[in-house]
Amino acid sequence: MVFLLFAFTLFLKADSLESNLSQNEIEKIEKTDISLEEIIKKAITYHPKIKVSKESINVAQADIESAKWGYYPTPSVDVSNSSNGVLTVARVDQPLWTGGKLDSQYDLVSGKKEVSKIVLQEDIYLLTSEIIDTVKMYELSKKNILTLEDTKKQMDELSSLIDRRIEAGASTYADRDLLNSRIMQLESDFTNNKIKQELYLEQIELLSGIKTKNIQFDTLNNLEIPSNTICVEMLKQTHPILKKMFEEEKVALLEVEKVKSQIYPNLSLRAEHKQGALYEDDDKTKDSLIYLTLQASTGAGLVAKTNIEAAKIKAKQLIHTRLAKEKELINNLLLDYNNWTQANKQTKIYEQTIESSQKVLESNIRLFAVGKKQWLDLVNSIKELSQYKLGFVDAQIQSFILKYKIALQIGKLDTITGEINDI
Repeated sequence: MVFLLFAFTLFLKADSLESNLSQNEIEKIEKTDISLEEIIKKAITYHPKIKVSKESINVAQADIESAKWGYYPTPSVDVSNSSNGVLTVARVDQPLWTGGKLDSQYDLVSGKKEVSKIVLQEDIYLLTSEIIDTVKMYELSKKNILTLEDTKKQMDELSSLIDRRIEAGASTYADRDLLNSRIMQLESDFTNNKIKQELYLEQIELLSGIKTKNIQFDTLNNLEIPSNTICVEMLKQTHPILKKMFEEEKVALLEVEKVKSQIYPNLSLRAEHKQGALYEDDDKTKDSLIYLTLQASTGAGLVAKTNIEAAKIKAKQLIHTRLAKEKELINNLLLDYNNWTQANKQTKIYEQTIESSQKVLESNIRLFAVGKKQWLDLVNSIKELSQYKLGFVDAQIQSFILKYKIALQIGKLDTITGEINDI
């Protein structure tokens, strides 16, 4: 009986521990209101790809520690056995001069660690960009739903109006059928946006571990975007992709130095102790020596020279690759900058157009009541007003999101903390 109670207690503890582990692994939180910066911060600590990049830095540091040991003495033991005896040789080799092999190896792994650090920034940058794009689509579908709900209310009012007119014999059933067809299209658009909203909400949760339905953009009020010329210069200096490629160029040059060092000999100080012998005529007494060794191996033919040239060509290729990528990133930045300025202008235009369209709708309602406007004019007025509102929502969201994307590309949005930088 005691054993059963003990086993049951262990089971409950294990179940509780598993639940806690599962909760810690998922690390998901639910918030009603949250800023885009908070989502980015949480994603940086939550997303497994970022964790992998951080571990890569630790791996690179381990390679550095390993390279340091190359400067220290290397012990070795060689035991050979024959029918006449056993020969045991113990050696300790201390490198004195290696033609730069040890230094180039240490510099190379140190350079790779720097690349790993920039790769972490690049992964955070790409994750942040993905979050921004996903939030954009979520907010767009969310605002579209609100706009379509307002339009539905207006059409319901028209539905009541046309029903009263049909009862009075002032309108035909064809007018109600026209309105119903527009309502069905509206409901279809509403359903599509609702599906999109849930889809993008799930994507945000997958990326950041945060479940929310209200994202704030308050910090945009403090974010200033400079001219496109200044933005281009800031991109060249701060973009993590370019920084990574620049570090890769330095690593490639270190690879050249490492390959060059292979043609030089290694000079070592060796302490050796020998005991036993393999052949009958050999001296089987113990023997200890300290002497210098010089070892060199250039490979078959002119392979060393070929390897050096190949390493130099690779370094040049990386330079041209970076310059090509720089042009691509600048082009994307200028495209986003142009779309951002256009979105700002369109937002103001849509505001004026919506105000005018609302007045036209109200006028058409009055004119329809006195028989000076057709039912089709009234239905079309609501449709046009809805389209302008949807256009305004799209321009407004584009303006918000593109501002973030530009800030990210020019280094004003910290890819480590998700906060806005004044640089």
